[in-house]
Amino acid sequence: MCNESGYWAKYVSDRHGFNNPDYVWSKETKDVIFIGDSATKGECVNQGDELPSQLRNLQNNMNIINLGWQATGPLRQFSAYKEFIGKQSTKYIFWVSF
Repeated sequence: MCNESGYWAKYVSDRHGFNNPDYVWSKETKDVIFIGDSATKGECVNQGDELPSQLRNLQNNMNIINLGWQATGPLRQFSAYKEFIGKQSTKYIFWVSF
């Protein structure tokens, strides 16, 4: 992704290109959804260090999906939510604005 801290940040994307483990899409329930820009995606930090992964480590019984993507605004972020989550129910949505 980038090298702002003296190392090249890397992540293995899920089947849709987002910074998630791929198994999140196989689970029936979508408990927590994160929407946002590069800060939500975890740009410039290694996989596991971004906010959704940190919550995933604390709440391993919840299915947490990160829809963060760099250089997006509210309209594109909402479009990602509608495309990938749609009418599926979810318990919590965190819309991160940076």
